[in-house]
Amino acid sequence: MRIELGLRTVAASAAFLVCANEGAMSQAPSQPSQYPMSDIAVTLASGTVVRVRNVVIVQGQNGAGIAVYIETPTPSTEPERVAAEAKEIAGLQIKSPTIGNLTSVRVAVCRTSGCLEMREKPNEMFSFARKLDGSLEAEKQPPMAAVGVDDPLMRITNFLVGDSREPLCGSKPADGEWIWFEGGDYCEWMTPSRGRIVAQRDQQHRVRAVLLNRQTNSEAQAHEVLDSLATTLRSFGLTGRECEPGSSPAGAIRSWLYEDRKNLLVHISEITPPASPPRLLAVAMDNPNAFPRSLCH
Repeated sequence: MRIELGLRTVAASAAFLVCANEGAMSQAPSQPSQYPMSDIAVTLASGTVVRVRNVVIVQGQNGAGIAVYIETPTPSTEPERVAAEAKEIAGLQIKSPTIGNLTSVRVAVCRTSGCLEMREKPNEMFSFARKLDGSLEAEKQPPMAAVGVDDPLMRITNFLVGDSREPLCGSKPADGEWIWFEGGDYCEWMTPSRGRIVAQRDQQHRVRAVLLNRQTNSEAQAHEVLDSLATTLRSFGLTGRECEPGSSPAGAIRSWLYEDRKNLLVHISEITPPASPPRLLAVAMDNPNAFPRSLCH
């Protein structure tokens, strides 16, 4: 999916108040939190009242995807009932006229404040795709990676993404891009402050390459980010050097190469247009021999 507008945390009322009758909903005051958060009570067909606390929208060329963060009194020991509640919540979103051409819905069930504030990954996440007839079909999400959290690429991914958040994964990337590995797919994050991060995965859903595209606000911010990247990559055991001027593609004023020559390589470019702040591009891969050395003499 091509991300055009990025992630927007929006008031859940905008999406929900239009898709159910007034008797099924009531607005409750939000609890104190360091993050903007809604608190809308939704009465389901079973009589269970769940609370919608956050809504995140991803707008793309082929439609919009949405993630809904909810609280429910139904315990996690009743997974079938929780799944049915999630599907009903997703169905309300599909009916909402405020989000045109909605193609997918994810419902996250939060049990902690950290999950509600999107600082922790929800343990219960349900994904649904909208079929041509308008009905919903549950999707089984593959694991983010078939490797441990100590894998170098996963550590780099976690560093780039920052706070834990769910990616959008699929096998049809944005126009002009491609799946790097036969039978593989990709996972994508569009973060408000850290830019776009894409993890390319192989057929076993193992992360094999990670790409960063980040627009900075100023040269000072770009240098701050570059310093942070350098410090982190060296802490992972990589050695780095600056590439010679002119060895990177046109417009890349400066570039750097970090590698351990066995398992990991990271190439970073700082592109500074004549009339705008620098943009940072980075690619990390687990096969250093696949990187064209002509890009960094």
